[in-house]
Amino acid sequence: MKNLIILFGLVLSVKAFSATDSDDLLLSGTVQEVTSITVTGNASATSLDIVNGENGTQVASAAEQSNSANGYKIKMHSVNGGFLTNNTNSNVKTSYQINYGSSGYKTPPATGNTVDMITVSGTGQKITNSRNIQVNVSALPNAIAGTYSDTVTFTIEGL
Repeated sequence: MKNLIILFGLVLSVKAFSATDSDDLLLSGTVQEVTSITVTGNASATSLDIVNGENGTQVASAAEQSNSANGYKIKMHSVNGGFLTNNTNSNVKTSYQINYGSSGYKTPPATGNTVDMITVSGTGQKITNSRNIQVNVSALPNAIAGTYSDTVTFTIEGL
């Protein structure tokens, strides 16, 4: 009988130490950073008064979107470095400055360089803004006939 009790005790002890196993499953997703800017020109952008100049003329609006956690920055540059240049005689030109939202008037540098217009801090959620763009154009009273132009590029960059 003593042997039977010892055998029964061994069977109970084996069952008390049965093997177990576990493993983990990682669940995750990724949200890509999205920053976008859309600039929509007004009719005034292509009918500027070169002879008399312009002061605070609204030429466009910009729509900005960003989901960057730290916010974003708007930069600007232009092909002619802040000059409206006569399309047939590039030596004839007049300067201008741009105000983006409430950034204050700034001269766009030539392509290859940029000037910071505004910086927007992150809010912990997607940011959507709309801003007006104004221009001051220096008068060129002795301007020769022709179209005067420059192409301005606005860039949005997540921080």
